[in-house]
Amino acid sequence: MVNNNTTGTIPHSAPGVWFAHRLLDNRKEAGAELTLQMLCFAIRGHHGGIHDALTPEGEPDEPLPLSYSEDENREAENNFFEEVVSREKLEALFTEARSEVAALFGRSGKLSALSPTAKNEVMIYLGLTERFIYSALIDADRTDAAAWEARDDRINDEVPDWKTHIEKLREHLGTLDHSGIGTLREGISDTCFNFISETSGIYRLYVPTGGGKTLSGLAFGLSTAKRCGKDHIFITSPFLTILEQNAAAIRKALGENEDTTSSAVLEHHSNVVFESGDDSDEAERLFLRQTERWQSPEIIMTSSVQLLDALFAGKTAAARRMRALQNSVIIIDEVQAIPSSCTYLFNMAANFLAYICNSVVVLCTATPPALTKLPYPVHMSCPEDIVPNAAELFHAFKRTALVFSDSSHAMMADELAQYIIGKLRKNGNCLAVMNTKSVALNLYRRIKGMAGSEVKVFYLSTELCPAHRTVIIEDIRKMLGKTPVICISTQLIEAGVDISFHCVVRALAGLDSIIQAAGRCNRNAKGDIADVFIVRCADERLDMLPDISAGVEATSRLLSDFEHEPEKLGGDLLSPESIERYYGYYYTRREKSLGYAIGKDNNAVNLLGFNEKARVAFQNEYKRSYHPSLLAQAFRTVGKRFAPISQNTIGVIVPFGSSGAQLQSLIDSKTSRDRARHLRNLQKFTVNVYENKLAELQSNGALSFNELYGIWILSNGFYSDETGISISGAEKVDNYIL
Repeated sequence: MVNNNTTGTIPHSAPGVWFAHRLLDNRKEAGAELTLQMLCFAIRGHHGGIHDALTPEGEPDEPLPLSYSEDENREAENNFFEEVVSREKLEALFTEARSEVAALFGRSGKLSALSPTAKNEVMIYLGLTERFIYSALIDADRTDAAAWEARDDRINDEVPDWKTHIEKLREHLGTLDHSGIGTLREGISDTCFNFISETSGIYRLYVPTGGGKTLSGLAFGLSTAKRCGKDHIFITSPFLTILEQNAAAIRKALGENEDTTSSAVLEHHSNVVFESGDDSDEAERLFLRQTERWQSPEIIMTSSVQLLDALFAGKTAAARRMRALQNSVIIIDEVQAIPSSCTYLFNMAANFLAYICNSVVVLCTATPPALTKLPYPVHMSCPEDIVPNAAELFHAFKRTALVFSDSSHAMMADELAQYIIGKLRKNGNCLAVMNTKSVALNLYRRIKGMAGSEVKVFYLSTELCPAHRTVIIEDIRKMLGKTPVICISTQLIEAGVDISFHCVVRALAGLDSIIQAAGRCNRNAKGDIADVFIVRCADERLDMLPDISAGVEATSRLLSDFEHEPEKLGGDLLSPESIERYYGYYYTRREKSLGYAIGKDNNAVNLLGFNEKARVAFQNEYKRSYHPSLLAQAFRTVGKRFAPISQNTIGVIVPFGSSGAQLQSLIDSKTSRDRARHLRNLQKFTVNVYENKLAELQSNGALSFNELYGIWILSNGFYSDETGISISGAEKVDNYIL
């Protein structure tokens, strides 16, 4: 084809679509029209992103006009058939693809059989298949282009050495404590090693807090990957603190040193930084190559948000990674922390990855959400539990007991402060976890003034930058058992932080959060059962926190049930029966928000499913029906709006530790690669604030904006070594979680 484009590229998306239509249109075989539609969507979208089949208003996707003459088109097609593939071979491949689409329809129908949501569910699986094809095409296109530019057509995808990793893990597990609670952990890891799963399916790793599920999950992943010939193990975590902690633990278990360039583990998250040095640039280039496509190394550790983005977000870079999820073991750590708005999407994605992409999905948690009982359920394999006898495990690992204060009495700040100090006097140290930053900060200030100089009082929230929180947590660890310590925190400390207090005071919240808080108490089961005291706070406002509000209501209903029929809940509020009852109440309360709202009257489940409103709008506008078996998904509309975690915050670099030196390094940097490295480094010194807080800081002269790098910088004097961001003369804190 003639190249008249001065950029050196030849437009080929639209010609590719028209070529496919000329060759394959008007085929009468069953499924031919849908197969052609799926091919054309991938071809058209492989530069610029996948389009809406129907917009929410019912407007159809239209092929782009051709800019080539008939002679140019004919010449290009003849060249294609001569140099790439023959017409007969291409038509045979289409026939094979049509058979695959027919089989996919059947498999999708079985997953949603007899469900009232079947029409939507089948189309969601077809839509995910469309995205998978699109992902495979853009990955192949980008990989081929990179190989051509490098004049290197070798594929560097090595076969994973699962056997060696298993040997290393077994060797490491043999060095751990095998007495007391260590014996229980050993039994769990042995069970995970020996569990025989199907080659695809969804399983649950239900292990109580402190049960060693990180290494047990790895044991299952490695043994299953070896036995079933899987290409990768993916491990996702909802919080970066958990991800980094688990990655370090797994590297240690596999006998690796600090050299991550040759590691079997890839950490893909925003906190990955590269220290200056001779090998820094090469390490960064390797990291970028690996994260572009998730193809190597063998074990990829990433965030839950990155996983959801790969499946649903509109960004091409995210979509490209989706195809790597096939034929893998995918371990979803802390599955209960998947954003509630994404629940239905996550459930169907898990089904798709397991039963259509030949992967083994593991839902890993100490508080299993009741995902199988929802309108769009997860379809578990049989047996669903990797480790059986959850009730027996629960009793064996019991280290704490929940103690509820008078449920009708909400404590004011002074009373709550005295209550916490009393628990400290009796137990030697105490962790208090609040639902909002405003309550936590107010409580910290009151306790600090009341507790006495011999008591060390700490405050933790996201008003402090990550580097600052790390320092505080390490200081607390060193003091526990030696000095009276009170830590006042938001729920961020529940996110897998390895720390153990003698008692915990927890503001009433969802049972899952309460159990996570209990996991920071008597962590290694030393001594008697420790108490976790649940209190009501009179001055907390949860109107802006619907998830927490729903959790509080569900826990309150559970408490009422427990008062009247404790035997039906296993005689304990921490029992598996109680957890199941709690989630039943929670999901009932949040049912309308589980499908990821898009606008006032629609959600992502409908728009990525049958998209019935758009089909009706199409019929009204064009006076003909939209074929029910064709894709009508609003892919682009959802992709642009999809953000699992609220992103209406702005990062502010704060003056703590070496942040000043990092800023200077950024200013002195000479290349874009250096700038990117220093910006990543500065994330550990960044606090995310909401727009109203940003405006307040600006009005107080606390901020400067660097236009060259697009960053906000907090001035000296507005960051406290105790409480983080602080506005002079005011004590206001965003009333938001974390």
